[in-house]
Amino acid sequence: MALALGGPFFGGGDFFDSLFGPVYQGRGQTDTDATRRDARGRLRLIPLDVKEYNDHFEIKADIPGVGRDHIKLLIDGDVLTLDVERPPEKEEKDVKWHRMERQVDFARRSIRLPDNADLSKIKATYVNGVLTVEIPKIDQKGRQRQINVE
Repeated sequence: MALALGGPFFGGGDFFDSLFGPVYQGRGQTDTDATRRDARGRLRLIPLDVKEYNDHFEIKADIPGVGRDHIKLLIDGDVLTLDVERPPEKEEKDVKWHRMERQVDFARRSIRLPDNADLSKIKATYVNGVLTVEIPKIDQKGRQRQINVE
């Protein structure tokens, strides 16, 4: 399957350029824009798939190993922010740790939504470690009108 990086999400100088461009082209992303860095200094991002259908947009994020109560979706203006926190392991008495690599983790990912996204009807589901966010579209035909010049 070929992946076309065009349209309203990638390329063409549109609203997604500033948010997805740095992630996929390796420029300009900072820790506060995405998440923290891993042990090798690389940014750790929540992987996203973004699709556009005739009547809605769909965003899928892989978030394995956390419960629903540790996932937060926020809308601020036209920006959708996903916050995920993996809580620490419960301390056990009389246990000798030999290795602890799964640590408390926090990740954030924000994306700007298109003008035709209906922000009041966003739905999210979380099944088997995959968060699916469905964002209906607003009919743009009713928003366009001609202005008479006097």
